[in-house]
Amino acid sequence: MENKRTLEEASPASVPCLHAKKLRREAGETDDLPATGRSTRDRSLSTELPADDMVADNTVATTSSSKITGLLETDVGITEYIGQHHGFMGILKQRYSDFHVYEKSKDGHIVRLKNLSEPVDHSQEEEQSVPCDEFISEEDRHKLQELVDSEDKAGSVFIAITDDSKEVRTKIHQTIRQWYPSLESQTIEKDGKRAIKVVNSKNKGVKRKAKSRWSKDCPDYCSFVLYKENKDTMDALNLLARLLRIPHNVFSFAGNKDKRAITVQEVTAYRVSSSKLYSLNETLRNMRVGNFRYSKDALRLGDLEGNHFVIILRNVQADDSLIESAMTSLKDNGFINYYGMQRFGTTDIPTYQIGRALLLSKWQEAVDLILKPRDGEPDEMRAAREHWWQTRDAKSALEKMKNTKAFSLEYMLLRALIKHGSKDQLVKALYAIPKNTRLMYVHSYQSHVWNCMVSKKVKLHGLKVTVGDLVQSDDQKSDGKNSVVEITADNIDKFSIYDVLLPMPGYDVRYPANEVYEWYKHTLAEDDLDINSMKHDVRDYSLKGTYRKIVTMPTDCKWEIVRYDDLTVPLVLSDVDIIEGKRLQESPKDGKFKALKMEFTLPTSCYATMAIREVLKCDTSISFQSSLNSL
Repeated sequence: MENKRTLEEASPASVPCLHAKKLRREAGETDDLPATGRSTRDRSLSTELPADDMVADNTVATTSSSKITGLLETDVGITEYIGQHHGFMGILKQRYSDFHVYEKSKDGHIVRLKNLSEPVDHSQEEEQSVPCDEFISEEDRHKLQELVDSEDKAGSVFIAITDDSKEVRTKIHQTIRQWYPSLESQTIEKDGKRAIKVVNSKNKGVKRKAKSRWSKDCPDYCSFVLYKENKDTMDALNLLARLLRIPHNVFSFAGNKDKRAITVQEVTAYRVSSSKLYSLNETLRNMRVGNFRYSKDALRLGDLEGNHFVIILRNVQADDSLIESAMTSLKDNGFINYYGMQRFGTTDIPTYQIGRALLLSKWQEAVDLILKPRDGEPDEMRAAREHWWQTRDAKSALEKMKNTKAFSLEYMLLRALIKHGSKDQLVKALYAIPKNTRLMYVHSYQSHVWNCMVSKKVKLHGLKVTVGDLVQSDDQKSDGKNSVVEITADNIDKFSIYDVLLPMPGYDVRYPANEVYEWYKHTLAEDDLDINSMKHDVRDYSLKGTYRKIVTMPTDCKWEIVRYDDLTVPLVLSDVDIIEGKRLQESPKDGKFKALKMEFTLPTSCYATMAIREVLKCDTSISFQSSLNSL
């Protein structure tokens, strides 16, 4: 318990990185600044400066707005630290190959790509009779997938028949039965022409199995390891689906992985042979599939224990002793379990603002925020956004996206607005956006509130446990309000800060029985939300809520200081590098630059960038980190 006492007696650390202080001094400011309790969401509306015990980039964002644009940590409630060490500068993701993520499976092993050899295939799968793209267009396939995902039981999709022959109609019906088993189709007359009408099956819970010569002795799912570089998980799987000419919903996985990184994770594919998957390696770039085996069960979201990270921080400006102190603090004390910047989007329009609009049923505001012009996009997308912003004419805005993929979120929304553009129909237009994306918006709002609450608690109470705080109940089967219990004066000595939970706001959570409840209530009220009325007329936006630990501890934490001269030379090998027999260059002892190689494992839903932030005490946002490259 000695470690607990040290943490409790310490006030939250607040020594910012030297780069931030340097920029502050250049702007003519002192380090002795008054505290402020203003909401970080109002940064653009106020010139009030944050206290020095808040994250250092807070000041960078205010004093150097001409240099740094985009979302910063303080905009999403991230302000506090645990460690007592001084901050220092280091560049995160100077190259995407400096950030490696390896999934940790449910059984506790770290997923690595070890085998790229051709598999011995026992599936006895015959070639599927109807590729999904032979008779159904990409746009119609996307509409069918929307129908599968939708909550609208009365929804339907009409597929125009360009070649009105019985053979073609039969092939379309076969394709739908084969690749979309929860849907039913029939040929009808529409506007004097034949068309295929597709609806959700009345027995939607029971999926028809596609007819194939799949061996009865072979499990239904091919499990494989997906290795990808600088690619989003869904983009990678969509590419595999297009190359195999199958729907993307054939694939399932346990969790999304970072885009700007090298990542390794398990994926399952329903009745797709390992030999077909293996053949893709000849054409894939910055991707590989391997470690093939067959499984009776598909992966589901959440079917993982966590992730293992190997990360290089380049151009580190610190003495070795300071680096050792910072890393030892991370290993021994952990870090504040903030939701990282990835949770809030990569543009200057935070996803939590869209989530707040959805929760308030402000459909027009939500649409406008999604379609609002932003920097850094292709010319065609920017033109479409600007046209919408000026005219609110969905049809003409869509015409400016002729070369944009039909599954683009903006394309889907504009297309839906043509049909459901009236004020009372906008909620239906928003249904064109995939459910997972809409849920991401409202979860982003919850995460923003949680970040603000944990920052205020740590700022005011440090890492002390207080009466009324919440901890996990001993009853593992309970959920919602019954899954936590309050800390009392009688049992407070049994718990440390590592046990304490804060709720994500929702209708089925218990709030701390102390002043923290009033903070939640006030924060939600500022956004015109009632803490006692978090259910919504639209079921997707009814927030049940959950709980999250205030502080988390990394495991398997180790580090190494590396010297280098060449900025382009990799400092860590990928799984593909190892398979190909590559070796790292020997580190020069008197190298011009210093890097910190760190390695650790985190539980699910924890952000490695927040662990790095604790070490550096610098902003981990893309906006701030990009500015370091110009120094």
